[in-house]
Amino acid sequence: MSKTFLITGVSTGLGLAIARRALAAGHRVAGTERHAAAFQALDPDRARAFILDLSDADRIDPTARAAEAALGR
Repeated sequence: MSKTFLITGVSTGLGLAIARRALAAGHRVAGTERHAAAFQALDPDRARAFILDLSDADRIDPTARAAEAALGR
């Protein structure tokens, strides 16, 4: 069964590694980045990048809702 992951800091490091593993296992990934949305190039059918700085608390809920709308729960 496919799951949808919401991963923060997906552009580099641990976040990117987790995203790659989730995609390789057939899951969907909504990833957040602070700046450029380069992550989406990994798999545009099952991965979406969202611009989000976690220090901006007012943007967290709308970003999570947008990710859910794009890829499912």
